[in-house]
Amino acid sequence: MTTAIKWESVEDSDDEKVSEADEPVDYGSLFMRAQQFALSTGPRPEVVKKTKEMTKRLVSAGPFISKSYIIKIYLTNIKPLIYRRLRVPGSLTLHSFHDKVIAPAMGWCRNYHAYYFKELPDQSKDSNTVGVVFGPVDSGAIDMMHRGIHGVELVDDRAYKIGEFLQKVGDKLRYNYDLGDQFRHKIVVEQVIDQPSSDEANTVEVLDGWGACPPEDGHGNHSYVDDLIQLTTGTSKKKRELLDRMSNSSNYRGEAFDPSSFSLKACQRRVMLALQSKTSANDASNLATFDVRSGRVFGGKFENTVNLGEKTTDCPVCRQPSTQKCSRCKVVYYCGREHQKEHWKEHKKTCSKEVTMEEEPQKMLPGGMSR
Repeated sequence: MTTAIKWESVEDSDDEKVSEADEPVDYGSLFMRAQQFALSTGPRPEVVKKTKEMTKRLVSAGPFISKSYIIKIYLTNIKPLIYRRLRVPGSLTLHSFHDKVIAPAMGWCRNYHAYYFKELPDQSKDSNTVGVVFGPVDSGAIDMMHRGIHGVELVDDRAYKIGEFLQKVGDKLRYNYDLGDQFRHKIVVEQVIDQPSSDEANTVEVLDGWGACPPEDGHGNHSYVDDLIQLTTGTSKKKRELLDRMSNSSNYRGEAFDPSSFSLKACQRRVMLALQSKTSANDASNLATFDVRSGRVFGGKFENTVNLGEKTTDCPVCRQPSTQKCSRCKVVYYCGREHQKEHWKEHKKTCSKEVTMEEEPQKMLPGGMSR
């Protein structure tokens, strides 16, 4: 399957100098700047300016928050395109957009690495705020150590919504995942739904996609393409080493890795589980631990903690704590049969139990409840 695909590194129409670290620099100066950055206290002037700019723009953004958007998010500089097509509401905060939609839809671990959103093109009038981006200001992710080196000034992404940035067909955002390895994505609006029905106003839906998510801690887009080319042209030993590393990465954990694979149903299920869970915290609660083999930075093994988000037992209709769950997928909880029936139209898209020839048809009918 892999040999049938010709992987290439390509230029992107919005390729830009994301940070000063993209140019040849004196690394001694960079680390000195990072140290000064770490010792600074209070909001930096660049962040204050950017926040003021955004506050002025928000006055006219209200109507766009009530709309829904069909968007495509894809990894830049990789051919063929690895993408996901999604429907999202304009009212979704950038923080929830990352945590509950982008990360599970693409296949990244939730709350494992830091990330940021950047306007394309940057609409800042002051050149001093061009390096200001929107992300998790209080993240405890290990790659936050690179924030100063890359000159990234974060504005709290919990305060801003999709509709404040994406408002018409063709509008774009840069989304960078992992401040160390820099997996670059682009988000593009393909369709605007001006007046979604009340039932669909807050709908998040995975529509389609192609290609597997790169393994975590994989050195970024271009390096990933190099690895994929090696899977086709490398020696047998090299192929085994690459597949072993990829399959044992944090987001695959032993699953066989196939770079061209994509399951719409599995992707929809990941997003459903994320939406049903509480938003990931950055305070070291509800953690799972992965051993990350990273000779790149520390010259040995270190442990990084991953917050997977707390699973909720709230009924998705009334948001009340519930004890009964769908007997089919055993994931979503309901307060009773009435709300389960009401939610079935949405839930059936991701209710995951596979139908087999051995199962009696009546057991597969929707509406079952279990404790």
